[in-house]
Amino acid sequence: MKKHLFCAFVAIAANADAAQFCVSNEAGLISAMTNAAASAEADEIRFVQGNITINSDLAPARVYGALSLRGGYTVGCTARPSSAGKTTLTAAGRRLHFLLDDHDLLLERMDFVGQSQVSVSGTIANPLVSMILVTRTRFLNTGLNIESYSHDVRVENSIFVGGGLQIVGYFTPVTQRSGAISVVNCTSVGAATGISIAQGPVPMPVIRPVPLLLNNISYGNSSQDLRLLTPTLLSHNIYRSLRLEHEGAIAANSQKNLSSNPKLDTNHRPLSGSSAINSGSNDAFPLGPIEKVDDYAGDPRKVGSSIDRGAFEYSNLIFQPVF
Repeated sequence: MKKHLFCAFVAIAANADAAQFCVSNEAGLISAMTNAAASAEADEIRFVQGNITINSDLAPARVYGALSLRGGYTVGCTARPSSAGKTTLTAAGRRLHFLLDDHDLLLERMDFVGQSQVSVSGTIANPLVSMILVTRTRFLNTGLNIESYSHDVRVENSIFVGGGLQIVGYFTPVTQRSGAISVVNCTSVGAATGISIAQGPVPMPVIRPVPLLLNNISYGNSSQDLRLLTPTLLSHNIYRSLRLEHEGAIAANSQKNLSSNPKLDTNHRPLSGSSAINSGSNDAFPLGPIEKVDDYAGDPRKVGSSIDRGAFEYSNLIFQPVF
């Protein structure tokens, strides 16, 4: 049933199987999250571009249907005129958690700043295969932690500053599978651990998909840039320090990884002469069906002979800061 809510947020007309909410402040976000989480429909929360300050934990008991959080809209949430437009959720030590009921979750063109934690976990109630997709999103002084059960996980064109990315995948008896994990064209800097990948044990003779790290930069993190607790395919990444906690944690067909300084500017873009430029794998292109392929900043993802490594595509143009 379509929702009609008029106080804290605007409900945008949608088909009978989905609801759209337009959010521009904290009260609107709380109302939209509460209603979307309780609904079994595929709901979408659209955010007006700019900054929204959050003073409360956002942790609904359970999200019962598919949910999309999409930032960068103009007032009224009917258009996004700029591919660079995003929405920032700023919170001082507040918690944001999504407990998913075997349906898709999309975080797109959102910036999360200062949360104590942004976390996603799933349930194993139904034999569905769903997707957790994080694209063109930034996490500043907060980490993203994902626990995957019936979900495949893909994180792409996103940046992590001061918090890092951790993904753990588990074998699910109901689905008889482990979710696929891929991290593509991301940048992680300034955390204790930049990117951490783990999978739980699986019963014989189940074969689980090998996690993929492709075209990423994880560099300058204080403890380790990569922490691998399960066999993982590493291709065309840049990292300095690596911690392996499983025999054979680097898959045999891993290739073309670098340990050189990627030479990033203060906004974590590659500088001229960076080893990230034109050295990524074009196997990552195109990256997905959400929108035309763009890097984190909204610029074309492929400029030159190859995709660059990391969240930003280099250009000789002078960019305005995106942070």
